[in-house]
Amino acid sequence: MAEIDLDNLLSEISADAPCGENLEEDADFLLLEDENRFVEERQMGDSIIPAEEPDWKVVRSLALELLTKTKDVQVAMPLICALVRSDGFHGLEQGITLLLGWMENYWDDVYPVQDPEDDYPILRMNTLSGLNDYLLFRKPINHIALTQSALGKFSWQDIEIAEGRVKPVDDDEAEVPKMSIIEGAFIETDFDTLQNLVTSIKQALQQLNALAVVLTEKAGAMNAPVFSDVTSLLQRISIFVEQQLQQRPEFQGDATELDDDGLEVDASLGGGVEKKVSRQAGINSRNDAMRAIDDICKYFELNEPSSPAPFLLQRAKKLMTMDFMDILRDMTPDGIDQAENICGIKEVDEDDDY
Repeated sequence: MAEIDLDNLLSEISADAPCGENLEEDADFLLLEDENRFVEERQMGDSIIPAEEPDWKVVRSLALELLTKTKDVQVAMPLICALVRSDGFHGLEQGITLLLGWMENYWDDVYPVQDPEDDYPILRMNTLSGLNDYLLFRKPINHIALTQSALGKFSWQDIEIAEGRVKPVDDDEAEVPKMSIIEGAFIETDFDTLQNLVTSIKQALQQLNALAVVLTEKAGAMNAPVFSDVTSLLQRISIFVEQQLQQRPEFQGDATELDDDGLEVDASLGGGVEKKVSRQAGINSRNDAMRAIDDICKYFELNEPSSPAPFLLQRAKKLMTMDFMDILRDMTPDGIDQAENICGIKEVDEDDDY
């Protein structure tokens, strides 16, 4: 499918109105909302009608037309959903780059704008939180083809099943892929295609981390959406696919180094001496701990779906990225004044004289 004109979407719509108009009442905006609806699985008599996704070509077309007149996160998000499904990780990278550019350059004007009575743009943050949603993003990311080979097109979902971390959807009918076949498919995949795939995944991850930082700076840690689930997923895919790339005889370069949080530091794929990515076994960083929590939650969801443990674990995971005072505000807002008094912290009023 044709590339989107990212430069145009990042540019001002006009000098007088950089983000254009508010089109929430526009007929095409309402049509996009309608076309973007998911239809859940349902039963009619003895028949089960499977769930239906939107027509993503229609969604993409409507969103791109609207974005010539407005910069609205509620329009951009359906577009990114469509891009992930049509263009895979490259589409995800483009979509997150678009959001990052808007948040950096048009914070005060991008739609939905902040209600003067609110402390932060609630609707905008709620919409952006969809990037961490399973149905909207993590599920399609799991199913993006990572190999292009006569042996098959295998996704991260296939790898998780082959390694026994995820159960097939239907144990009676699903054929469990073998890791030897999947690894063979990576070997047969065109080297440049695999290299471009690694680049897109890493850039999408980098842009997502940058977006999280900007949103935290603009809206505050308490109000910014949490992207930890999709970030963790992208990190796992990135590490695995790059390891497959480094095993190719065509590869010449330095293996990417990891920082203390397990994030990739050196994205070089150029000349140099080949090294393998190494990491101590076990939990060595906060990101490792967050991934372990995800694995524990996945176990309970598959084997003990009635257990409340995943909810409590995800709650704890959210607190891991906050500082002490933010944790207090989140868990015991009534006690924050007492904590500030004990710690000798005084909130400075902007109207105070100096």
